[in-house]
Order: sequence, then C-alpha cells, then structure tokens
Amino acid sequence: MKILVVDDEAAVRDICSQALRSAGYDVHTVGSGADALEVLDQNWDIVLTDFAMPGSVDGGKLMWRVQAAGDADVILMTGYPTLDIAVEAVKSGAYDFLIKPFSINTLLLAVKRCLNKREQKPSDSLSRRKSPSSSSPILKISGNAASGKS
Repeated sequence: MKILVVDDEAAVRDICSQALRSAGYDVHTVGSGADALEVLDQNWDIVLTDFAMPGSVDGGKLMWRVQAAGDADVILMTGYPTLDIAVEAVKSGAYDFLIKPFSINTLLLAVKRCLNKREQKPSDSLSRRKSPSSSSPILKISGNAASGKS
C-alpha cells in the first residue's frame, strides 16, 4: 500500500514516515501541497496531509485535487482543531481527521481502518468519489442520526 505524507513540518513527516515504514507501508514524503500535486499521478492509496500549510495549496485544496485525480483516500492532520474544520473535512470527503499531537498507535489505527475499508470495497471507488460521505464512518453515523435511523 502506497502512502503519501504531506506536511510542512519535517519532524512530523519524519515521525509519520518512520512509523508507517516500520508497519510495512510504502511511504513517500513531501513538504508542501504544491509538491504533493507534482506526484499525485503515482496511484496513492492514502494521502496523509496537514490541513494548515503555507503556500497556495493547503490541505483542504490538496484534498479536493486528490479526489479529482483518482482513488486515494485522504486523512487530514491538524494542530489547530476546530469543530468547523473537522465537520467540513469529513463532509468534503476526508476519511479521518487526526489532531496533533497524536500517538503512533492513533496514526497506524487510522491508516489500518482506511486500508481495511479500501480492501472491502475495491469496486466502490467511483461512487465514493461522487458521494464523499460514503467513505466516512463518522459522517455516516451523523447522517443516520439526523435521519432518525439507528
């Protein structure tokens, strides 16, 4: 499984990369959203990206480009969490939302859940891109609660 890690902080990139490589994943890192755009054509399974990055391509813009470019899932990270950002990220199709600092176990668990979901529904990538909420267990739960279903 191929994972692209995007963060403007070298320490975060290094820690995530080391943890993911130790778990057996193929990992590539870049330091900006613009750099990530240059390698989007490499068929990533997951793009793990910081939300708030300097430059013209932040994590939100990158997520939209990832979704338009192909089949990769996006896991967003942020050190500046707000409920509005989390809700918007999930509604926009992020698979998960990690609040920095997070543990290695939290990172590996989020990646494992995402990859398990990808393996269970490999033919569902087109419908997932059309309906971002179908890739997000968090949004499914709130959607069911809002509709009165249990």
